[in-house]
Amino acid sequence: MMMRFLLPITAFVRIGFGQKRTESATAMNMAFKDNMARALIGTYPDFTLDYALVRISDGIFVGGGSEAVSTVAKQDKEEDFLP
Repeated sequence: MMMRFLLPITAFVRIGFGQKRTESATAMNMAFKDNMARALIGTYPDFTLDYALVRISDGIFVGGGSEAVSTVAKQDKEEDFLP
């Protein structure tokens, strides 16, 4: 159940768990282990996945630099875009 959820988002998991320091585990293995303990609830055979508890990243995060987003105030005049 957990792998069926994680496999389609493997690229995100590799980025999110890729910075976690481990000697022998891959990012996918770390994500699987962490999420099995955190997000798999219930008892056999009625396991369910609590999507609110699933993590797709863990470990250190290197910031995006000095990127920023700003908005531009909407102008009140109407413009005609007809050819």
